[in-house]
Amino acid sequence: MTNLDIITETGVATALAADFRDLADWVEAHPKIALLINPSIFYLFSDHEEDFREVNKELGTFIKGSSSYYLNATKKFGRLTIQSTINKSETCEQKVVGTRMVKKHVPMEDVEYTEIEVEEDIIEWVCPETWR
Repeated sequence: MTNLDIITETGVATALAADFRDLADWVEAHPKIALLINPSIFYLFSDHEEDFREVNKELGTFIKGSSSYYLNATKKFGRLTIQSTINKSETCEQKVVGTRMVKKHVPMEDVEYTEIEVEEDIIEWVCPETWR
């Protein structure tokens, strides 16, 4: 059983939909306030690949995106957005493709910070074919 199954069984989805309907009714009744509301993003963070895949299946069509550490599936509803997100370490393989020298500020005993040069890995993420 996934987290989505639990939510469906406990009626959370029905309650949340009712909350959105109440909010929509309130916004329509207060048009001056509606002008001040910024578009919103609703984030769905998944800790497990299975949950991420199930959420994305429920989204249907979506825009794929990624950042340095996350995969994102974004679906827009006019000015509102739902974004399904997972840490790449849960779905992709981290591959070291080289190293580079970088300068870092580190705390020292007698000095607040000093700059040192250290070697760091250059990382490339190899994600599943379905995500490319």
